[in-house]
Amino acid sequence: LAAHREATRLKPDFAEALTRVASLLNDMGSLDEALDLVETAIAAQPSLFDAHYYRGWILGRLARHDEALESLARATTLRPGNFEALLATANALRDAGRNEQALAAYWQVLEKRPERLATHREINHLAWTSGRDDLYLRSFDFAREQRGDDLDLMRLEGSFRLRREDWTGAEALARRA
Repeated sequence: LAAHREATRLKPDFAEALTRVASLLNDMGSLDEALDLVETAIAAQPSLFDAHYYRGWILGRLARHDEALESLARATTLRPGNFEALLATANALRDAGRNEQALAAYWQVLEKRPERLATHREINHLAWTSGRDDLYLRSFDFAREQRGDDLDLMRLEGSFRLRREDWTGAEALARRA
């Protein structure tokens, strides 16, 4: 943090360093200062992916969901298909209560990394709480088609099956695992 602050003192429009300081301040919980710095970075270098990404991340933490989604959309435009931007967008949509859009966004994340446990948790939790029985547990089928059986995914699927009192399905997974 000190080194990046010194870089911004020497060159106040150094967008990359401003963004690094903002990122570190975000991690420390200094959200207002982080937002000011990342906005200065965007003004200095409007095409800097990291600045738009972190602006979206910070705005999401401030519960300014529409603005967060705008920034994340800009970041995605700058780096189409970027995993981190897709994931941050899915999280922002979830946090904004836009469950249908969040499910679609998490599915894009899943397509990039079908082995990622946290994505399966999010998709299945949202499907469950949104009453989307048509999507519940489908992420596991998709991952199996892409990667075959994976012990950690089988365990996670089993826990979701237990929530639905699908004892037979959970037992079959446990035996296969």
